[in-house]
Amino acid sequence: MAECLPHFPPLPELRRRCRQLARAAQEYMLDGHRLTIHDIRIHQKSAGKATLEHVHSFYEGHVLLSGVGRYAMGESQTLGPGGALLHGPHTMHAWAASEVSCVRLLVWFSLEPMIPAPRPTTWPEWPDLLWDLSLLFDDAAATAPGWHTRVTARLTVVLSRLLAVINWPASP
Repeated sequence: MAECLPHFPPLPELRRRCRQLARAAQEYMLDGHRLTIHDIRIHQKSAGKATLEHVHSFYEGHVLLSGVGRYAMGESQTLGPGGALLHGPHTMHAWAASEVSCVRLLVWFSLEPMIPAPRPTTWPEWPDLLWDLSLLFDDAAATAPGWHTRVTARLTVVLSRLLAVINWPASP
């Protein structure tokens, strides 16, 4: 039986909500680290299209919302909805859509002090993370009193899951 996944709003509306999220949760503390959100974006890749190898001076978290994508560095890995990646600053990476288009959430952020972000042997697929994102996007749309606090809390859940990809926080 196929897993039930949330439905997301159309891309223009998702992009609008991402802009709201990026403005709402710009900087806060996470486990003793100052976390600064640089941007939150939705990217769509057409079937067979790729993002060339590149680096950033910040962390880049990816969550595949729909379609099929392929991590295109080293040992290639195909990921479906809920596929999660986290690249540390100055880490070369590339991405490609498979035979179907894909939509990804990208979160660009910094942590101070920085933490190492080694590439795991395989990237996880967490379809349940999509439900957390669905709630996050819903809260971004409902700008009722207290929404900044709610979206910051939900974004912390998502970022904590992405940071878990690199086993952070590490046990002392």
